[in-house]
Amino acid sequence: MANTSRPSKAVRARELRLLRLFGLTPPEYDDILAHQNGVCAICLASPKRVRLGVDHRHQDGLIRGLLCWSCNKAVS
Repeated sequence: MANTSRPSKAVRARELRLLRLFGLTPPEYDDILAHQNGVCAICLASPKRVRLGVDHRHQDGLIRGLLCWSCNKAVS
């Protein structure tokens, strides 16, 4: 019988990446996503295949919102 209480490697990798790069936990990411009604903060499009990226100021790490790939690329 498989142990279903442990997150998969992919889930754990995402958790660690969010925390390491942005200081965010998955519930905090989900809160931001809910505040944005599940859409990109700029173009208001729903994500199709991948999660929205965390937009932040590189100088101090301030998180500005979640963006789709196209909008995140445009503001980089």
